[in-house]
Amino acid sequence: MSRKTVNLFSTFEFSEQEAALAQNLPDLNTQFIQTELAAVATKKVLIPFDPENPLKFQMEHEYYRGQIEILSFLLNMSDAAKEEAIANLQASMEAQQSE
Repeated sequence: MSRKTVNLFSTFEFSEQEAALAQNLPDLNTQFIQTELAAVATKKVLIPFDPENPLKFQMEHEYYRGQIEILSFLLNMSDAAKEEAIANLQASMEAQQSE
């Protein structure tokens, strides 16, 4: 079971198996994150530019860029975990067949 570590931020220590399970997001979570990503990307594209206040545009642009990056990171991490799980399963099946 994961164990909370004491530091400035809330972090946890995971075994290798726990980390693999945690990174492999269920389909419903993946769909929700993908929907949020699309909504944020749409907001970013629709930011109005005000020539009187270009800094406001840049700040909003960077804010949405950060959200897009973290949501993309979560989706990519989950995809990689799923690919690794499939590869491990295939390797396990091949090892059993060769016995």
